[in-house]
Amino acid sequence: MPEASSQNERNIRLRKEYLYLKKVEEEKKKYVEKIKSIKKSYDENKKIKGDLKDEERELRKKMDLYDEKSYNRNLDDEYFFCGIENPRVLITTSRNPSSQLESFAKEMKLLIPNSEKINRGSYFIKDIINFARKNNITDVIIIHEYKGIPRNLIICHLPFGPTLFCTIKDCKMRHEFLDQINNISTCNPHLIFHNFNSDLGKRIMNIFKFLFPPVKMRINKRRFPKNKKQISILNNRRHQGVRKNEEEDEEEEGEDNDENDLTISIKNNEYYNMQKFENNRVIIFFNKNDIIYFRHYNWETNEKNEIVLNEVGPRFSFVVYKINKETLDSLNEDYEYVYRPFLNSKRALLS
Repeated sequence: MPEASSQNERNIRLRKEYLYLKKVEEEKKKYVEKIKSIKKSYDENKKIKGDLKDEERELRKKMDLYDEKSYNRNLDDEYFFCGIENPRVLITTSRNPSSQLESFAKEMKLLIPNSEKINRGSYFIKDIINFARKNNITDVIIIHEYKGIPRNLIICHLPFGPTLFCTIKDCKMRHEFLDQINNISTCNPHLIFHNFNSDLGKRIMNIFKFLFPPVKMRINKRRFPKNKKQISILNNRRHQGVRKNEEEDEEEEGEDNDENDLTISIKNNEYYNMQKFENNRVIIFFNKNDIIYFRHYNWETNEKNEIVLNEVGPRFSFVVYKINKETLDSLNEDYEYVYRPFLNSKRALLS
């Protein structure tokens, strides 16, 4: 018991420290935005905003010391160390799930490598989060339904947050496709994110991006002579290799070379990189009017050496309606973003 209580006290202390650092980071961002606004007004010779007139004298002193690279370093970001180790994802559902929700959860497990699905049973969310922390789980995904249709998706990053809430729309699972589709590969997919340009869009992009491990890529490097535009390659199997073309030895090489020798030109005179990806799997997150469309493809090349996409499924779209700074077991009204349907904004928030 004393060990458990000390562990709980330590977790509470770490969570408070994390929330304090996030608060300091937000205040720093607001201060940087003020400096950028003052600097832009001076550079473009425009009028300073009315709410910054009282602070203009202090901000002008810091304006010359402003460095965008130093201020934009997210040292306290929750995903700063992602990529060192592969993420471990835990997938579960709401209580008493229907067969449709169970099949959707299984397809989500196939989508995300290094993920495991567990039955919810009668466990509370707090028990699931504690279990995930003890087993070094990085993210917990909980899927809810409405009348047998997957309707809500929650992604909770551990150990301290954030937690993303989104609504699932137009869900079409693999067994609902009329055409015959291929099996889902278990290799790490390539990720394509389109139109996530704002700070909120980049935040949402990171939450989804770090659910997947990085793609393994095999690179074969062949070294070629510098400052030489042409090299000769022998077709004979006994003599497989590369020989230099030198002006001094043109006569000797002319005697040795056969008629079947090939001559190719190299743009990069130092190295020629042969990149071979170990998979042909692509996942796309396409943002349009703050609605994120999810697509899953396998690609292959045809006879004309053109890339052809074959949809594998599932297919759905979702709308992010809330991002909380904390985890599911300790939610407070400390939101980074809340969707409001009557928000007076002409532009999209994610793009």
